Amino acid sequence: YYFPAFNIADSAITLGAGLLILDMFLETKRNKTMKNEK
Repeated sequence: YYFPAFNIADSAITLGAGLLILDMFLETKRNKTMKNEK
């Protein structure tokens, strides 16, 4: 048994969590640029 043995479900969960975190960072960046434009 090797430790980094991920199956498809684990990969999907990890990818989904990564996309959520990325989206949160992009959303805060978007809000800052919108505030600067006003």
